[in-house]
Amino acid sequence: MKLTAIFIFFALNACGQAKDKSSNVPFTDTTNKNQMTSENLYPSLGNASTKAKLLMNEDWYYSPIDDMAPFGSDDAADTYTSFYNWRKNNKNGSPKTFVLSHFQYWNYPALNLESTDYNSFKSFLEKKQLGTRLLFGIDAAIIATAFGQLYLEGKIDDDINEFARKAITRELLPEILNTWHELKPIRQKRLKDFTQILDACR
Repeated sequence: MKLTAIFIFFALNACGQAKDKSSNVPFTDTTNKNQMTSENLYPSLGNASTKAKLLMNEDWYYSPIDDMAPFGSDDAADTYTSFYNWRKNNKNGSPKTFVLSHFQYWNYPALNLESTDYNSFKSFLEKKQLGTRLLFGIDAAIIATAFGQLYLEGKIDDDINEFARKAITRELLPEILNTWHELKPIRQKRLKDFTQILDACR
């Protein structure tokens, strides 16, 4: 299921914000892995915040290659790197605003990301050959942002917490979960683990 992040040129009017209003700093993609030190190029248990070490206490959470891990897919890894660099200049900015702006930069399709109803996405998923892959990438990026804040700061702000819950709920829909085939039980368990972590960060 792991693919390079796909750039689909659609307007993202429904969910993108070009500027972080909380900090008055325009969103610009700062993805540059040369800016990352060897300690934080990839998240690791040893370098996690105290609360992240408590809640994300197994090595798989930090895997850079496991699509089911918070930072493991291409979309998730790229989002974490961008969030890390963005955070340097946006200490008080909203992580939710960041990820929505990130989707705008990626030109990802306009979807109602506040919805967890499969019927809201059915037409898109059935008409687009890679619709399920794109929805996975969007949800993975949202989850990576929430867990990235936990990893870096030991907290998850309420807005991104709720946004991540909706992403997890979408990924737990039977129609989406079934695309994991024989890996479905593992995917389901890990998503439920993510929900428990979000609960602990309320």
